[in-house]
Amino acid sequence: MGLFNKKEENEMKYVAERDARIELGCLVKCKITGFQGIVVGEFEYLNGCVRLAVASQELKDGNVQERQTFDAEQVEFVGAGIKSPRFACKFELGDIVMDKITKFSGIVVCVAYWLSTHTSMEVQSPTLGKDGAPLKLQNFNSGQCELITSVKVHAQPTGE
Repeated sequence: MGLFNKKEENEMKYVAERDARIELGCLVKCKITGFQGIVVGEFEYLNGCVRLAVASQELKDGNVQERQTFDAEQVEFVGAGIKSPRFACKFELGDIVMDKITKFSGIVVCVAYWLSTHTSMEVQSPTLGKDGAPLKLQNFNSGQCELITSVKVHAQPTGE
């Protein structure tokens, strides 16, 4: 299935469907750019968005290429790739956690599952900085955080 389906004679409708075969380690291709590679990371966001980090299997001038990130619906399944288990994160989206090292605390807004068998999280402080702007998102390995409060959040993408 392509990224766009013909709706009427001169109109195209965007098709935002994720292929259920896509998982960590599989070979995918971007429907827009044609970039192809192995899914090395899967990011689930509090708002329901899922993005995939894709690493090319090709070297460029003898160097590893920078990995690219796409919305899950923007890539198509090409093949099996590398088999890898998906390890669970001990925290859930919406949980309030604290980093054991820095004591930074906030809400888990993204959980990242990696092909290298670990999980990490982006944590957003609910506090604003002195300038009135939100503080930067902080990234932590899930093993270095502790749970302050468990919050059950069920994000539902609108699909619009």
